[in-house]
Amino acid sequence: MVTVLVGEASGEVAVTAATACGTSEPAVLSVTPFNPYIPLVFLVTGGGYYCEGGAGLPVGLSGSQDEIVYTLYKNGVLQSSITGDGNALSFGNLLEGTYTVMADNGTNTIWMEGSAIVEESTSILVDVTIETNQQEVCEGSSVIITAIAENGGTNPLYTWYLNGETTGVNGPEYTFTPEDSDQIYVVLTSDLGGCVVNNPATSNIISIQTIENLPVSVSIVPDANDVCAGTLVTFSASPVNEGSPNYQWYVNGEQAGTDQASFSYIPEDGDEVQVVMTSSLTCTSNNPSTSNVVTMDVNALFEAAVQVSADNNNVCAGTLVVFTATPVNGGENPEYAWQVNGVQQGGNGPTFTYTPVNGDQVNVVMTSDLPCTQENPVISNTIFMTVNEILPVSVVITADDDAVCAGTPVTLTATPQNGGTATYQWYVNTSPAGANQASFTYTPEDGDMVYVEMTSSLSCAGGNPATSNIIEITTEQEVTPSVTISASTNPVVAGEPVTFTAVPVNGGTDPEYLWFVNGFNVGTGASYTYIPADGDEVYVVMTSSLECVTVMTVVSNTIEVEVITGTEVIKDDLVKVTSYGKNVVITRSGGLKGRVEVIDLTGRLIQERTMHGEDRTEIAIESASGIYMVRVKTTEGLVNAKVLIR
Repeated sequence: MVTVLVGEASGEVAVTAATACGTSEPAVLSVTPFNPYIPLVFLVTGGGYYCEGGAGLPVGLSGSQDEIVYTLYKNGVLQSSITGDGNALSFGNLLEGTYTVMADNGTNTIWMEGSAIVEESTSILVDVTIETNQQEVCEGSSVIITAIAENGGTNPLYTWYLNGETTGVNGPEYTFTPEDSDQIYVVLTSDLGGCVVNNPATSNIISIQTIENLPVSVSIVPDANDVCAGTLVTFSASPVNEGSPNYQWYVNGEQAGTDQASFSYIPEDGDEVQVVMTSSLTCTSNNPSTSNVVTMDVNALFEAAVQVSADNNNVCAGTLVVFTATPVNGGENPEYAWQVNGVQQGGNGPTFTYTPVNGDQVNVVMTSDLPCTQENPVISNTIFMTVNEILPVSVVITADDDAVCAGTPVTLTATPQNGGTATYQWYVNTSPAGANQASFTYTPEDGDMVYVEMTSSLSCAGGNPATSNIIEITTEQEVTPSVTISASTNPVVAGEPVTFTAVPVNGGTDPEYLWFVNGFNVGTGASYTYIPADGDEVYVVMTSSLECVTVMTVVSNTIEVEVITGTEVIKDDLVKVTSYGKNVVITRSGGLKGRVEVIDLTGRLIQERTMHGEDRTEIAIESASGIYMVRVKTTEGLVNAKVLIR
């Protein structure tokens, strides 16, 4: 006996029989458990792909039970229900989605096995267009039509039609020589599989127009033939059906000229001229076209010339000058056109007379009356006139100094105007002096009157010779300067400033002073104030501002300063003023009341301190190292001392 539990899945069971005689081969049994209270499970069938726009695909069940209701769900949403009849069921063609089925016997429900997935495939549209860059062509010209395929596959079939008839050509291009109004299209058959639509596809239609070819021609004529050698001849082209043509001119088979409808040049005898014209029109025949040939008849030339000369050049302003023309191959009666600075003047004759100005350019244009003369008319050489202005002559003199010390030499210098290479005659008080030079140096007397007469070397000079201005020279006698100094007080109490004053003699209006203390320069000015040390020696060096002195710099007397120091004012000699480093120390047994001042040698107060009866007062000095005066002022008296700060 084989027992299968309700609710187990269907399947196969292997069964063997065992007896005392042995065991049999296994037998396979197909078992489908059946529960009368739960519907049987069947497979959901169908699904797959359909083309875009199609009716979908069938979905169903592999079997059914009578009276069981089978409900179809799409993506979990109820769609429809069918009652089973014991056979396979169909829900019809359904569009894309995931389909499941539930069985319901009124008591229990159960999902059928599996699902059907229906998917929609995008349609592949087959299309083809044709194009060409020439829908208008000249008669007899070929045209290329190109097909542009869409979804044609790897090896599509092209069927070309000309005016509705197949051409037998299979390919993406079709080349032919059209007749007017020919119509072309192509049918494309794609080799793609799957959801292919519009296959085969028919292209647009292109209509080709043909244009009649126009005959092109050109002829040329010269503006002159049978000309003199050197004559410029212009050839003009007359084109037919030219559009915007190009021209290539030829002289004796060689390219010449530019791309123009006319061509100018100076021909040689026997030259053959023609042009090749290329029309810009699209549809032409005989393009490019070659013109007729023009053969030139050129006669040899006489060489005419003319030379001009002047009877004088480099003249003074106002001088009349005669110009003469000398012709070559001028003929019996040549014509003359005289020109001054490019402007025609004078008459028609071989000579021309006028008064020039500087820089005038004179020439003549001669026209020979001989036939075929070379470069006729001809232009002569040009004469550039040099005309010298009548220049006013003058001279100005200056002195390096017109007020000097007696015995001092003076140099006078002449500045000429329009002097050329001038000559000079100097005068002192109307008497000739000096040499023929632009400068004159001598030692004057007081009140001397000096001038010069200058003679210009220029040929066109006015007011020649010229006399200069007169310079009067004054002289002064030399004096001897001196200086003495005095002190505002001497001797002086230590720490008090002293003013020293200089008293000059012949110092001038602005003398310079340099003050010295113990040989060192300490100041400037007419006075000097400072706080001296005992034994200082003071003097001043003065430099006079006068010019006429026997000596410029003098030294004053020397004053030795006596400085009164010590504590003699205070009877108690136990006050001590000392220093160490950058500190001043005041000490007194029993204390000291008053004020302490520290002063530098220029009299400037550096530090001060009030004493309130202390035995010791110490003051730090922040200034530079040097000698400082210490003044101790108390109700008992005054103490002055000098200390060294390091």
